[in-house]
Amino acid sequence: MKSAWKTTILGKTFTVSLVDEIDGDEAIVGRCNPAQQRIRIRSDQAEDMLLETLLHEIMHACAEAVAVELEESDVVRLSAALYSCSALQVRRA
Repeated sequence: MKSAWKTTILGKTFTVSLVDEIDGDEAIVGRCNPAQQRIRIRSDQAEDMLLETLLHEIMHACAEAVAVELEESDVVRLSAALYSCSALQVRRA
């Protein structure tokens, strides 16, 4: 694991980790496990994609927390829309 931090999503504390790989599958860039309150993000992505992937996985966590069933395509569209909000396009100092 390269880096980890905690974040709160709807009252639950999740561990967010930057990792080298996820489940041995190069196609997977992020994974949310609401039961374990864990989000893993593959670290080899460009900075803007790291944020977009994190928002995508947070969207999965939120949907689970409020018992809303979303198709993966819904999560993709919602997280992309959230990412496009200029207030969220932050850069590391």
